[in-house]
Amino acid sequence: MALFGKASWYSALEHVTSSQLFADDFVPKWNCNLVDNFILDYNINCFVKWENSYHYKFGFIKNPPSVVYMMGEKNLLQKSFLGVVGPRLMTLYGRKIVETFFDKVQDFDLVIVSGGAEGVDILAHKLAIAKWLPTLVVLGWWLAWYMQDPFYRDFFEEVLEAGGAVLSEFKLFQAPTSYSFPQRNRIIAGLADCLFIPEAKEKSGSLITADFAIVMNKPIYVTPWDFFSQTSRGVHRLVSQKNATLVDSWFSFLDTFFTKNIKSWDVKWLSFQELEPFDKKILDYLLQSWGWGIQELADAWFSQIDCYEALIRLEMAGLIRSVEFGKYVVS
Repeated sequence: MALFGKASWYSALEHVTSSQLFADDFVPKWNCNLVDNFILDYNINCFVKWENSYHYKFGFIKNPPSVVYMMGEKNLLQKSFLGVVGPRLMTLYGRKIVETFFDKVQDFDLVIVSGGAEGVDILAHKLAIAKWLPTLVVLGWWLAWYMQDPFYRDFFEEVLEAGGAVLSEFKLFQAPTSYSFPQRNRIIAGLADCLFIPEAKEKSGSLITADFAIVMNKPIYVTPWDFFSQTSRGVHRLVSQKNATLVDSWFSFLDTFFTKNIKSWDVKWLSFQELEPFDKKILDYLLQSWGWGIQELADAWFSQIDCYEALIRLEMAGLIRSVEFGKYVVS
């Protein structure tokens, strides 16, 4: 029997379908060591339909995925999600919109979910990390390929160190297909409490995500369009068909769906003022990086015990938090 049960069989058996996998008479005969080792090496969580591990949020998605693989902080699924999607080739106008949007988003307790593609998706993930917000990357194909690509491997490390996660419903070693990216889009729409689309072409993956959101009764918000830009035609259609709402310059819709962060920077600043000089020095180091471990801090200066005690004090004050790989980042 495979160590991870149906999740292992699904990825190990190249041609098996999910319907076959869950059939009563399905008796696999296959060595799943390669798959099991990959899941263990990368600390991947497996969510399997009809098992206790299956998170209820996946059940709200149209055609719920049978098997979901997830690297990173699985407790993110308990939080509220804001979906952000847009074109791969965004305009300067679109970039400015997204950057302005995240200046507002950083005040809320939420998770940014997007598709990890070039353009608006990557920008949304990167800005979430920069604003100390967790982000969930939903992939359009297999995790194993992404882990072999230097850009995505480094990108995933940033996401995980910042308390985020990476998710895919596809077999761990499955190549992309013509249907895998639209399938990915339905998961983004299904997990999102609401969807924000800064730009979209008339025929685009963003509108596919919007179509899924409409079917699942998820609210969609878009920005006023540039009359001369092709990347505005999609959002114009959504509004003209009364399937999306125009945002205002304050992005006030965020207050409707998400709660403000309990810890404000004003409170953190007061806490910072009360710190000992040694604790402030450690906080300064953490502000200059994506995260340091106790050993890295100890190698820089002072003893490991002093660093450990300082990190505990900073964490109790709500100024830092621990993330993957035994590192700490500023909250």
